[in-house]
Amino acid sequence: MPFSERLMPVTSVVVEHDERPIAICSMYVSMGREMADIAWIAATPDATSELRREAIKQGLRHLEYWAKELGCLMLFAESGHPAIMECYKETGFKLGDDRAQHFFKRVGN
Repeated sequence: MPFSERLMPVTSVVVEHDERPIAICSMYVSMGREMADIAWIAATPDATSELRREAIKQGLRHLEYWAKELGCLMLFAESGHPAIMECYKETGFKLGDDRAQHFFKRVGN
């Protein structure tokens, strides 16, 4: 996969096909466990787009199940990637405020 497993949250799922990792979907769960935020979605560029889409959707469904099991009431996500946005829609996510932007800052090694 195109990222370090060291950076993966413990609430991550790796979706495989033929024993090969295709996609990762991860979420962070709030301290009170009332909400979770999907923070990582990545897929290997070596797989077909259809296989990547199906793996991402499977990962999203798994995170939804996991969030429900943890007692979460809401599951949030952000993306600017058209294919990932379609995966969200196809798994029942609703588009929220489209004026928001996602920021990040590296603070360690």
